[in-house]
Amino acid sequence: GAVDGTHIRIDKPTQDHDSYINRKQFFSIHMQCVVYHKLKILDVFIGYPGSVHDARVFRESHLYEYLQEICPSY
Repeated sequence: GAVDGTHIRIDKPTQDHDSYINRKQFFSIHMQCVVYHKLKILDVFIGYPGSVHDARVFRESHLYEYLQEICPSY
């Protein structure tokens, strides 16, 4: 399986637009996707502004919370 994120291009927001400018200098929101090795989508987490780091998006996701519950020592 795999976990990866991508940026979805959006129009300039009317508020807090600087938060949505990603490292490639376009407005976006994050989408994180988890795919099973048989190409089945297991989880999608979307909505953080483009300026937010991938690691933070992962830490804020439901997947991270779940993994903390089943593997608390990691």
